[in-house]
Formats: sequence, structure tokens, C-alpha cells
Amino acid sequence: MAADRIFGLLEREFDLKDIEGAVGGALKPQLDASLDAHRILLALSKGPSGKPRLVTTNFDLLFEAADPSSRWWTPSQLPDFRRHTDFEGIVHLHGMLDPDYREAMGGRLVLSSTEFGRAYLAESWATEFIRAAIERYRIVFVGYTADDPPVQYLLEALNRGNPAGRQELYAFQGGNASEAAALWRQKGVSAIAYSPTMTMQIFGKRLGLGPSELVIQSVGGINC
Repeated sequence: MAADRIFGLLEREFDLKDIEGAVGGALKPQLDASLDAHRILLALSKGPSGKPRLVTTNFDLLFEAADPSSRWWTPSQLPDFRRHTDFEGIVHLHGMLDPDYREAMGGRLVLSSTEFGRAYLAESWATEFIRAAIERYRIVFVGYTADDPPVQYLLEALNRGNPAGRQELYAFQGGNASEAAALWRQKGVSAIAYSPTMTMQIFGKRLGLGPSELVIQSVGGINC
């Protein structure tokens, strides 16, 4: 059963704050947690200004730990492309935890199918943000599979709009080129294949050949 369905069932039995608190406790990192992957992805997402442009669906604060100088954004305060043509920083599209990992900051965590529906359908604030971003940036998915709930909700919402005016979408996918392409083709996403045995250090060197303009990522943890 998909994670969003499981959390939907949990919300019927438990208080939302208790669920978010339990998620925070599960995600709280060790003091010596490796930040190598996060630093590589931040480097990949840097634009001409040298500042990162990264959207994450993770709730933890490891990107902030990897780059404390970066600005962060939450669902209650997302970059507004109608007012500003550019942005920089780390967007926690599905919410983020507080520094103590006890509760959500800047809105509820998007965990359950109900919250996904609110974010992408009923209120559509996540859809509108990504739709506006996709008109301005090349989007690269990192750390997802084609069937992950965030990708499903996002692409289904985008496909209901007009795809003609949007930039092409890309996704890094472990495996050979033909298999990777087959997994993402029906989603309207171009796969960039890489070897699953590639270390993050080698991966980072490969990515360093040309930074993308906007990275949507997930690194470990609960992927919602």
C-alpha cells in the first residue's frame, strides 16, 4: 500500500499533530549524519548567481544543515513567480519540520492522500507553484521512481493543463538507457540513466558538467 494511503488511514485513528510528531521523531538525524548527497544536489541546483534553486518533498532539515546560508520556503510562503521572475533557496513543497523535529513549520506536512488532494487538486497550491516554475526552469527529478506518490500527483496535475508552454522534464533513473526511458516515457519525462552502483562522489562529478536550473529531489527518509 502506498505511503499516502497508509497515512490517510492513520489520520482516522490519531491526532494529526501526534502523527507529525512521530514522523519527526523517525526522521531526526544523528549528529554525524552524512550530508554528502545533499551538498552534491545543492551544487547541481545552483544557477548563475551561485545560489541553489532546489525543491524538496523531504521534511527534514539536512539541506539547511548542508548550507546554512540558504533561504528556505514552506507551503505557507512559496516563491511567487507572478511578482518575482526568479528565486533562490530550498523550497520544502510538502512542508518541513521544526529544528527539534517535533512539529511542522509553515503549514501541515503533506503525508496523506487527503493532504495530497488538497495540495494538488482542491486548493492546487502545489500544482500552481510547479506549473509556474516549469514555465521558467528546466525541471530535474532526483531520487524518485516514476510511481512515487509525489510524482504521480504532480504529473497528473500538470497534464491536465497545457503542456505546450512548459520546459521539458527530466529524471535521473538507475539502470540502462532503454529501461530508464521506458519507466518515464508515459509520464512525459525524459530519463537520464546512470549505473545504480555509482557512488554519490562519482555522481556529483558527472553532474558537475552542467548545472540544471531547478532540481526537485528526494534523498532517503519518508518520501512524501
